[in-house]
Amino acid sequence: MGKTLILLVSVYPYGLKESYLKEELEALSAQFDKIYIVATEVRQGATNSILFALPPNAESVLFSVRYGWKEKIRAVFSLLSPPMRQHLKRVREHYRLPLSRKILSILLSYEALDCVFRKKLEQFITSRGIQTGALTIYTYWLTGYTYSAARLKEKNKHIQVISRAHAWDVYFERHNPPYLPLRDYIVSVIDRVITISENGRQYLLAKAGKEYANKVVTHRLAVARGRFRDALPPHEGIHILSLSFLSPIKRVELIIEALALLNIRVIWFYIGDSKDVYALRIKALAEEKLGNHAHITYRFLGEMDKSAVYNFLGSEIIDVIVNTSFFEGLPVSIMEAMAHGIPAIAPDIGAMNEIIEHGRNGFLMSERPDAAELAAVMEKFYRLTPAEKNSLRIQAFQTWEERFNPEKNYKQLMKEFIR
Repeated sequence: MGKTLILLVSVYPYGLKESYLKEELEALSAQFDKIYIVATEVRQGATNSILFALPPNAESVLFSVRYGWKEKIRAVFSLLSPPMRQHLKRVREHYRLPLSRKILSILLSYEALDCVFRKKLEQFITSRGIQTGALTIYTYWLTGYTYSAARLKEKNKHIQVISRAHAWDVYFERHNPPYLPLRDYIVSVIDRVITISENGRQYLLAKAGKEYANKVVTHRLAVARGRFRDALPPHEGIHILSLSFLSPIKRVELIIEALALLNIRVIWFYIGDSKDVYALRIKALAEEKLGNHAHITYRFLGEMDKSAVYNFLGSEIIDVIVNTSFFEGLPVSIMEAMAHGIPAIAPDIGAMNEIIEHGRNGFLMSERPDAAELAAVMEKFYRLTPAEKNSLRIQAFQTWEERFNPEKNYKQLMKEFIR
């Protein structure tokens, strides 16, 4: 069959969550003879439409994985294995976390999932006649599926296993309790972990062990070039954009509270939505806080696919993108904005300083800004001269060109897949 890649994803190509995978997949298709894209979070039996065209040598596959009481019982006995006992010791002594019921439950869920998923993956490899000596398993997220791939590699050393690591799958603080299982074991076994930021790399090494520095590397994501306009048409006030799912971690209420403090003309666009009650609460809060402010206009535009987002960014007047998240890695939304020459305002968290250079292509706030700080930064942006705003736009686009250009980034990334 030749060189084969099994790419484990969440929903691609059936959902929008991993839309930025498109350019990377095109680069991968030139490196492998056959690619199987295994979507692990799409329910089988449902009506599933493919939203993204796939390369000719790529095929999408649905894996529906469920585990029951038998797998849970087997998982309990796994706690007696030497690797698991070593990990539990690390949890206590290095992470300084108690072995609470919740932490043990999270850990056991990895083991129970592995009982089902690894067997299914082995059966798939056999049924397709895939030669393990020419097989690479690439997990797009550092999850329990990566753990299963690591277990499979332990059994068959010829398989190459590589994983991406983004943000929620790297930073323990994104979770309650602040814990992600078996990072030490996974990193020790698989061939490579590819973080999307240097901040994420250093964090992961601190959790898994500095001795694995040669196995954990950084390759940033990349997004397609947008329509760059070095100067916008004359317009009143400032037009700001927010682009993310509507979820509590995005702290969207802060934008609303900051806008309520301003006495300047603002048009605020929000692209993104959710079915969560938080989305309803945010829309109600916007009406309550901003509904009587004639100088503030806001529009919740709902969820858009990547093509629609790019059309919007390339045609609308957008001065700046604003991010107010509690936690971030390296936001794709800001990459997409800068691909159109749109500067950014965001808190100095995660790897944000790897994309925003304060005063050059946007503005960094404190780690936990309040409404007054955000309002002050937005008003500062409003007071900039046209020449200063145009300079920010030029530098934002230059940031995309230097750091997030798919032609450059994925050419370098492909070297990690050479056996």
